[in-house]
Amino acid sequence: MTIEINDYPLLTNILVALFTLLPLFIMLYYYKSMQPKYYGLFLWGGALIVWSALCFGELNNAVNLMNSSSPNNHTEETLKNNIISVLQVWLYIMPAITAAIGANLITQFLLSKKPNA
Repeated sequence: MTIEINDYPLLTNILVALFTLLPLFIMLYYYKSMQPKYYGLFLWGGALIVWSALCFGELNNAVNLMNSSSPNNHTEETLKNNIISVLQVWLYIMPAITAAIGANLITQFLLSKKPNA
């Protein structure tokens, strides 16, 4: 099995999804199974916002690394541009989704009544 030049953007999508969305889904799975109470909403929301910031930094560094590389021929230049375009889409979408979920949990914490001890 050989990998064609057109397969690299697909592989980039798969790898970015694996390293950014898989931990997000694991966190959401544990959130749903634990059913956190009052302060847990704030902690889980904060954890998701921190995760979105880490993913933004990671993807931003990947884009900068790809921009600094110097391809040898036209095929490598095309591949580089395709991978950069894929990473730039993920750079903004994934952290925005994760931060929105975290902000929603923090808003739920702020709007809910403190339980009686």
